[in-house]
Amino acid sequence: QAEAIARELVRRIQIMRKELDLKLDEYVNVVIGLSSEEALRLAERFKDYVASEVRARELVLARLPLEKREGYYWREWDLEDYRAIIGIRRLAS
Repeated sequence: QAEAIARELVRRIQIMRKELDLKLDEYVNVVIGLSSEEALRLAERFKDYVASEVRARELVLARLPLEKREGYYWREWDLEDYRAIIGIRRLAS
């Protein structure tokens, strides 16, 4: 279940990277807010995997509601058993 959540998060972040027209080798910072305490706990187990797959220098996991940081591109996602709000920010080259 933790692995499935991690794959779903990676997939959504990759979509967002594409929407921002990021190059494959560009690094980002990522903030993920999750609506479920269980989803958050499971996502924590694969945090390093998610960060490496999406080239995140910083990856923050938090429980919703979430204060949105300035300068991030935000999207809300309805996943099977929970809701996620994801923000990504391109890092300066």
